[in-house]
Amino acid sequence: MVHLTLMSVLLLVLAGSAYSDSLTSMKMEAGDVISCHLNGFLGTLGAKHWMLATDSDTVINAVAVGSKVHSTTAFIRDQHVNDVGGCNKDSCQNWGMDYQGRTRGEVVASAMFYKDQEFYYDISGCNCQHWVNKWTKGAGGYSTSAAWWAMPYCKAY
Repeated sequence: MVHLTLMSVLLLVLAGSAYSDSLTSMKMEAGDVISCHLNGFLGTLGAKHWMLATDSDTVINAVAVGSKVHSTTAFIRDQHVNDVGGCNKDSCQNWGMDYQGRTRGEVVASAMFYKDQEFYYDISGCNCQHWVNKWTKGAGGYSTSAAWWAMPYCKAY
């Protein structure tokens, strides 16, 4: 059983190897959706931090500032890629644009409207992916599942 579990983790790590771009050297333009694997155990399971490029070397993203692991306070920050934390900056991918009819300018303007605002962060109910989906698609939630939901207190909903 232990061997099967270790093999599963190894396969997940190898499957994530498609994320080979470095955030600091990645080509991006305003409006590109960017993701990087999280640091630590969650990253080995494929969990990602989602961001939106606002320029060729800056991204806007949810930055948690509290001390709790599951839920805390966070801010929407426009940061230089060198200042982004909490993720493996050597394991990133540029997804380009996927806006469902919105322009790059509209998407970036939507994100910048929330810049420096504080919100309640919850790793499952109100997180970085909810915010990027709100900016790019007009509705918060998870784009990787049929359940487009966020907690009622999540401003990204």
